[in-house]
Amino acid sequence: MKPYRNGSPHGVLDSRPSWASLSAHDQEPRPTSILLTGTTGNLGSYILALLIADPKVARIYALNRSSARGPAVERIAAQFQKKGLDVTALRSDKVSFIEGDTTKSDLGIDACLYNEVEYLVVWVVGPRS
Repeated sequence: MKPYRNGSPHGVLDSRPSWASLSAHDQEPRPTSILLTGTTGNLGSYILALLIADPKVARIYALNRSSARGPAVERIAAQFQKKGLDVTALRSDKVSFIEGDTTKSDLGIDACLYNEVEYLVVWVVGPRS
């Protein structure tokens, strides 16, 4: 999987999306799909809340490690509640909660889901708080 489809070695630090140079006569850009890691953490939960609310974001793949503390979606909901974020936003159809492993080349997820992520994702965001 190529982490940055727009060719930027800086990923999220590159403030111009890959379609920013399209002229008015070009086709409309496709909606943005994002792979976001660390959504059970402090910064990741805030970023997830912002992305859910952003109408330009069509799909969010929230990838987190498996944990004995329970499913990722429950840990994310606990973070949202702790931070005073809207827990009901996590019911959005545009969010897919995935448990995997970023140290593996296939992210530790099944091949069908991996192919979907590889095809659709435009940005990869991995916050560290």
